[in-house]
Amino acid sequence: MVDKSTNLLNRVYRPAPENEAQWGIIELEKPLSTEVVVSVVVFFHGGSFTHSSANSAIYDTFCRRLVSICKAVVVSVNYGRSPEDRYPCAYDDGWSALKWVTTRPWLQSGKDSKVHVYLAGDSSGGNVAHHVAVRAAESGVEVIGNILLHPMFGRQRRTESEMRLDGKYFVTIQDRDI
Repeated sequence: MVDKSTNLLNRVYRPAPENEAQWGIIELEKPLSTEVVVSVVVFFHGGSFTHSSANSAIYDTFCRRLVSICKAVVVSVNYGRSPEDRYPCAYDDGWSALKWVTTRPWLQSGKDSKVHVYLAGDSSGGNVAHHVAVRAAESGVEVIGNILLHPMFGRQRRTESEMRLDGKYFVTIQDRDI
């Protein structure tokens, strides 16, 4: 748990140790590596700010594949969703998760003993990743990169495709505007 006052949870995915005898054993006092840089990807799930979670099968599978392919650690953030958690909850939860990640000694790596952070998000999660990156830049928190997968951004006036596709995929415009 990252923040008891908001019940913010993260799921942490790590590459499995090569030695099978070490599987399931995680040392939380030691860095990931003192030689090699191991990237840490803070991932924000999609779902139009209203559905899906870090526990959704599609995002669990995606995070596992990301770990396997990139040899990175992935921290999947279960940010608050509407209507229970209203704007700007997702951005605040994302910021809390980033601050949590950057202060974990067991996520440090490399000779510089830093947490090497990337932010990533799909759909509404891409929107969250963008806003957390802006806040990090304004606060002097180092983020190496931002990976936006089909980010969902709105504007003051609805586009033709928003109107045409309203309610066709999971949620309506009204749901997203809550």
